[in-house]
Amino acid sequence: MSPQLNNWIYGYFPHSWLQHLRGGGYRPIVFLNHGLWVGFFLLIAVLAAIGVARDGTRMQRGMALLGAVWIFLVLSISHNLGAFLVALLTAPAALLFPVRGQIRIAVLVGLIFLSYPMIKQVTLGPVEQFRQAVAAVAPDRAASLGVRLSNEEQLLNRANLKPAFGWGGWGRQMIYNDYGRRLSVVDGLWIIQFGKTGWLGYLSYFGLLVVPLLFLRRAARRKEIPIATGTLAMIAAANFIYMIPNATLTPVSMLIFGALAGMAQFDTADKGTPAASAATEQRSREVRYTRFGADRSPQYRRS
Repeated sequence: MSPQLNNWIYGYFPHSWLQHLRGGGYRPIVFLNHGLWVGFFLLIAVLAAIGVARDGTRMQRGMALLGAVWIFLVLSISHNLGAFLVALLTAPAALLFPVRGQIRIAVLVGLIFLSYPMIKQVTLGPVEQFRQAVAAVAPDRAASLGVRLSNEEQLLNRANLKPAFGWGGWGRQMIYNDYGRRLSVVDGLWIIQFGKTGWLGYLSYFGLLVVPLLFLRRAARRKEIPIATGTLAMIAAANFIYMIPNATLTPVSMLIFGALAGMAQFDTADKGTPAASAATEQRSREVRYTRFGADRSPQYRRS
């Protein structure tokens, strides 16, 4: 069945219906903003299930691993080639790498993403190799990716005319013909943000997402980091990769980056006194219990 539930229930479709014709079938939307968001949600679910498989009880590990395989199969038939390839790239690291290694990967990917406009100006970077890999699997999708790369090159050249602060809003970073018709098609969130706000806005916007990973890397040198945190770091790395061709900084993404920032916030340095460490740990416990209300936090519980 074609993705018609939005029209039937809400009487509205968020974008072009033709974008969901894939491989003789249809790409699902499931009431999300775009079918690409469905692929990203399934990608997150695969990595999260792998994290549970590493961190749970023996029974939970088996069930979670089966769940990860099942979700991966669903992702493979969802007509989201980009999310599928990112899952192939990140799932082995989420399953096999130690937590410190996962955090290193997340930091490296985050720093590459933060400097990606500069990388694109110097060379095609890893995207050309990615396009060649896609061409070996799906030539039609490689053609679409080639159009994206061509548009990104044109938009990047225009963005470089105002590199510090960008062109601002109202589509002024786009390419138009003499009659005012827009010629450019923009997909990746990085080029959207860079064209609108320049380096200042780009580093300010995405730097907020990378900084928690840097603090987490510093914390991993001093103490043991939970497996769940390493899994979230891998999800963050997958999100950075997926934001290169797509605008997929979703509400779930902000929740995950916020969780990593919270982990960094309550990191206790070994140079502190035992009393200071205990006070920080107590504050961490209090914040964990705020969702239940003050009367149910540990110091207010009735015996």
